[in-house]
Amino acid sequence: MKASITSFDLRVLVAEWQGLLGGHVDKIYQRDDEVMFRINVPDRGKVELYSKAGQWLCLHEVEDKPESPPPFAQTLRRLLDNARVTAVEQRGLDRIAIFRVERGPERFDIVFEVFSRGNLVLVRDAVIVA
Repeated sequence: MKASITSFDLRVLVAEWQGLLGGHVDKIYQRDDEVMFRINVPDRGKVELYSKAGQWLCLHEVEDKPESPPPFAQTLRRLLDNARVTAVEQRGLDRIAIFRVERGPERFDIVFEVFSRGNLVLVRDAVIVA
């Protein structure tokens, strides 16, 4: 079994995730270094984007979700509640995936770094907000 995804794996996943365009962020969960985004996709229903810092970024349903979100997840929920996914892309051949979302007039980039220790960053107008 693989320990993490490669840049080529990410390229294939980003192509698959084009089907998430038009979906809305429904809920965000966090447990330690794992963050799950539940996205309501038209004609498909709810899907979960699972992120484990530096190792995984995939569509995967997690059954045992934490009941009370930590501060980072609360901030993401506050800023991204009902945000619409407008683009999904990979930065070059790096293991960096960017989900562009809009909520009203606000536009955000959710940046997933899937290498080394990894990171998840929320950016608005070129400024990190979470």
